[in-house]
Amino acid sequence: MTPEFTKEGFWWARGHTPEPGAADDGEPCYEVTWEPVEVFRNHPDDGRPKKWRVFVLGVSECQSPENFEWGAQIERPERYNPKEDRT
Repeated sequence: MTPEFTKEGFWWARGHTPEPGAADDGEPCYEVTWEPVEVFRNHPDDGRPKKWRVFVLGVSECQSPENFEWGAQIERPERYNPKEDRT
């Protein structure tokens, strides 16, 4: 089941159906394992087609959320600043 996204962020997901242009040599780029993906708003207005899109590292085209099996949302930690980590 595809979550009702309300904000951009990172989620655990695994792909089922790649969209055209998102596979190499006709083979899906997905593993059977869970991987982190980034969900982002494609259009600022509600009600437009493809409102939410999914970026998968290493896949050339962004995907539709319906193409995935969804796991938990990944809480984004505060931004790491190595200059502040001088112990």
